[in-house]
This record gives sequence, structure tokens and C-alpha cells, in this order.
Amino acid sequence: MTANPISSVSIVAGADIGPAGRHGISRLSRSLAARRIRTEALTATDPISGVQAVIVGCPVPGSLVADLLGEQRAALSPEPESLLLARTRWRCKPSWLVAGSDDRGLM
Repeated sequence: MTANPISSVSIVAGADIGPAGRHGISRLSRSLAARRIRTEALTATDPISGVQAVIVGCPVPGSLVADLLGEQRAALSPEPESLLLARTRWRCKPSWLVAGSDDRGLM
């Protein structure tokens, strides 16, 4: 078995995440833990210590998710339960942007 090059992931969640989105984040954390990848839950203002980041939320105006979508020039479908995944960089770290049109889209 080879060592995993990703030892830790910072999960940055917006304040707009409801029960379905929190459930999805919990499942992601458990899945990463099963692969021996440490996770930490953060807000956009917290210092980041993970090797990579996963930024999760809905594109509420002024939110980190909305800002990153604008930087990526990516368009999230307005349809209910839509999801957009994009590779990006945030705070000089390789990151994944997980944007949902609503809370169920994030799940």
C-alpha cells in the first residue's frame, strides 16, 4: 500500500449551509478519514492548514463561493439541486470549489 500524498484537507463551509449540505460535508469527512486523510472544518476567515481545501456553499452575494465562481468565470445552473465542481486555488493551495444552487444541491 502506497502512502497518500494528500495528508490533510481543509473543508471551508459557508454560513448558508443547511441540514442537507451539512450531511454531505459529514459524508465527505468520513470518506476522507477512511482513506487516512485528516480533515478540518473551517470558515472563510479561519487560517488554513490542510494540503488542499474544499470550499463548499451556495453562491450568496458576497460569499467566498460567489467570489470564486466569479474568478473561475463559472456559471452554476439556477435549477434546483444543481451542483458545480471546479478545481481552483485558494490561499495558494490547490482547492476544489463545490457550489450548489441550494442546500440539497450541496448534499
